[in-house]
Amino acid sequence: MSVKTYSYYGRDLTVRELAEIAAQRYHNPISASTLGKRLQRMSVLNALKTPLKPQATLSLQYDLPALQQKAWDKYQLRLSTAAIARRLARQWSPEKAISTPPIQTGPTKRYQFQGKLMTLEELTSYAQEMGQFIPKNILRARLGLGWDVSRAVMTPLTRNGQHYYHGKPYTIDQLLLIAHRHCNFINKTALLRRLGRNWDVERAVDTPVRIRHDKPKGGTKDND
Repeated sequence: MSVKTYSYYGRDLTVRELAEIAAQRYHNPISASTLGKRLQRMSVLNALKTPLKPQATLSLQYDLPALQQKAWDKYQLRLSTAAIARRLARQWSPEKAISTPPIQTGPTKRYQFQGKLMTLEELTSYAQEMGQFIPKNILRARLGLGWDVSRAVMTPLTRNGQHYYHGKPYTIDQLLLIAHRHCNFINKTALLRRLGRNWDVERAVDTPVRIRHDKPKGGTKDND
């Protein structure tokens, strides 16, 4: 079976050979499979010279589907690979690209709760007032999964809640043990408050609590 060739300045070259020329001469690191698809609708020169779209270029540097899955597993954000690629093209770090919620456009969505229409921010504030320090992105994810608003707001992030610390999942109690081993004697309420403020798990666990020394009586107080 003969291999199909294409004419390039008087030479008959295979797609793989043309891909090497694209990378070396035109600084366009295109794969042979992508180049073959281009040659079905473009001239040889255009196929070699036309830069790859940002997502195609970045897919050579990053595993975009893996980043997409990590965005959901770690931050409960549903992001498309194209959205992640656009962020990486703007020189965002991979972690920032998958942890930053998308900008909300259009009218603010409101949810019926306790006889009132409340925004996501208002629901998050109410949850914190009730001692449930639930990050807004977690609350948004719960509602997106079809949870009842009351259940989404009042279900605590304890015991069964998984938080990723240096890439591994832990419960709140396990994170407290890690913090205490590092001589950071933070309590559960303070740790949940930090997570509720959208602190990274590593920052929430590793940052020592601030101790007040301005009161002559009473115990120490976590000032986070």
